[in-house]
Amino acid sequence: MDASDARAYIERWREVELIERMEAQAASFQDRWRQLNAIFGLAHALGLFLKPVANQEEVVWQRWASLSQIERDDQG
Repeated sequence: MDASDARAYIERWREVELIERMEAQAASFQDRWRQLNAIFGLAHALGLFLKPVANQEEVVWQRWASLSQIERDDQG
């Protein structure tokens, strides 16, 4: 890959990003609601809903530990 290939690659992804932004802006309320529900459902299925704590740093560490455990479980 030379410099012109790299520039073309980057430009294609910029065009994809533009299309994705336009699609997101055109999405109806119902579509956005379904997407939000899907995200919450996935987070719940992955066990990412944790008990609230006063220390926000602790929340980050708990989520990291949950995701790490899921990854370890998936790897065997």
